Amino acid sequence: MREDRIETALREGPPDEPEYVPGRFRRAGAPRWWLAAAGATAVAAMVVGVVVGIGLNVIRAPNQGGPVDVPALEVELVGTWESDGVTQDQWLSRMVALGFDINDLEAFLVHNPVGDRIQHRLTFDGSEMIIWSSTDGAPFVGNTIADYRLLEDGALFFADIPPGGGLGTDCEVTASFMIAGDRLVFEPVATAGCGLDERIAQSAFFNLAGYSRASPGSSSASP
Repeated sequence: MREDRIETALREGPPDEPEYVPGRFRRAGAPRWWLAAAGATAVAAMVVGVVVGIGLNVIRAPNQGGPVDVPALEVELVGTWESDGVTQDQWLSRMVALGFDINDLEAFLVHNPVGDRIQHRLTFDGSEMIIWSSTDGAPFVGNTIADYRLLEDGALFFADIPPGGGLGTDCEVTASFMIAGDRLVFEPVATAGCGLDERIAQSAFFNLAGYSRASPGSSSASP
C-alpha cells in the first residue's frame, strides 16, 4: 500500500446537494471572503478525518499504480453509500476551497438550497447509478439516474444527460475513487461539456464528504 499516494490524493480534494437545473444561476450579494480562508481549514480537517477513518486497510484505487482489477472493483462498488452530513457553511467553505467563486455558489443555492444540513446517497447496481439527497433529515430524494461504467484505470464514468433528452450537451463526469473497508472517497471530479451549475452540483455530490456503506434495508424515496 502506498500511503503517501493515498494522502496526496486525499489532500488534493476531499469528496453534497439537492436537485439542480442546468443554467439556472445568477449573481448573489457581496462575497463572504472569510470563506476562502475557512475553506482550506475545513478541507484539511476533513482530510484528517478521512485518513483516520481509512486507517491501515488496503485500498483499491485507480491511482495506486499498476494494473487495476476492474471487475473486482466493480463488485466492491455495488451497493448503497451514504455521505457524512455537511452544514451550509461547510458546503460553502469547502466548495470555495475546491476553486469555485463564492458569488456563483450563493447564486446556485438560491435554486438549490441545502438547508442547515445536507447528506447524499449513492446507489450502484452494476450498471445504473442513482444520486440522492436528504436535506435536514428529510427522506432521500433522487437527483440523478445515469448509466455508469468503470474505465480501464478504475475511474467512475457517467454522462448526466439533459432532462428529456432535450437541447444541450451531455455533462460527462469522471471520478477516481478509493474504497477502504466500508469507506468510499472520491478524488476531485473531471467534467466535460458541463455548465457551471452542473460542475458545482457534481463537485458537491462527490467531493465534499466521504461516504460510508449503508446498512441493508436503508429506506429511500423514489427518484
